Amino acid sequence: MKIHIALIAQIAIAVIVSNSACADSLLDDARKLVAAQQYDSAIDLLNKYVSTNPMSADGCLLLANAHHWKKDFPKARVCYEKAATLDARYTLDIIPLIDELNEWKEIIRIAGPELQKNKKLRPSILGPLASAYENSDKHLDAERVVNILAANEYEGQDVKDYKNYVLAYYHLWS
Repeated sequence: MKIHIALIAQIAIAVIVSNSACADSLLDDARKLVAAQQYDSAIDLLNKYVSTNPMSADGCLLLANAHHWKKDFPKARVCYEKAATLDARYTLDIIPLIDELNEWKEIIRIAGPELQKNKKLRPSILGPLASAYENSDKHLDAERVVNILAANEYEGQDVKDYKNYVLAYYHLWS
């Protein structure tokens, strides 16, 4: 009897590991489709993935990104919000979308408190936050955010380039 239970447990673990590997493969395939700008195919694959893995914050976030790149903002917003609900680390990932929609108060509501906790936010968050403050006539707050961005050091040339772009942009309004 103990042998049967142990065998059943081993089979169950093998099935779970196999399903997990298959799910990871689907997510990797979807990432490749998004990178290749094949958003419709990525969205189809990700919808299937998320329907079988509803607690996957990574799947929801990638689906949000695909919808965002496709300019389907309502669907992107729903997916960003679900990803953030599933994993708080994704709370700020909606910022580029709401920046594109010019929702300044919402950017300040979401990113402002995060800046109080962590001054080393990405340039893709600090730039929209500074812009939101500026567009809300909170010029001193905008300047404070730009100064934080200027003081931060980042890894990766693409992030450094984006930081420099944001700083050059804000230099134009001063």
